[in-house]
Amino acid sequence: AGLAVASVVCGRKVVDETGTTGNLYLLNLGPTGSGKDSYRKALKKILQSEGLLSSERFTSDSAFVNELMEKPSMVSVCDEIGSMLEDLHGARTSQLSRNLCDAFVQCYTAAGSVWNYKGFADRSQTKMISHPNFVLYGSGNATTLFKSLNPEEISSGFLGRFTMFMSENGGGHCNDCLLY
Repeated sequence: AGLAVASVVCGRKVVDETGTTGNLYLLNLGPTGSGKDSYRKALKKILQSEGLLSSERFTSDSAFVNELMEKPSMVSVCDEIGSMLEDLHGARTSQLSRNLCDAFVQCYTAAGSVWNYKGFADRSQTKMISHPNFVLYGSGNATTLFKSLNPEEISSGFLGRFTMFMSENGGGHCNDCLLY
């Protein structure tokens, strides 16, 4: 959770000589009762007061891009991220929702420059974002997450952009964190 805060706060301000920025996609995976929720709550409390908190789930790639245009530095704190991915793969899900993972991949890569996600015949509809800083903090159960991934998300680099923190036996809670 601390890495997510540091990433979004420094994201559009700190760039190294190779263009690396603070975009991070983080997964906090563990069984029920392992303490994931306390970190999510602390993260949301800090970021909401700073105006850096975004939607927890996006209904489409367009919804994601539109929110990022309004707030080019933001964090999405997504609980049960495996369930979100399952929803995106449902038979009744629109093509726009299926494009969301691709948008996340492209945004991550474009962090050090200008991101022009899609071009349209009507150029006024084309959206460009300079140095997008999107941090995704997902939590959930590892089994659900891995079952929800399709082969394209693994081979396209979607999963490879995440840093995973996994717990087998539960873990501590941050009820005593100074953040409260």
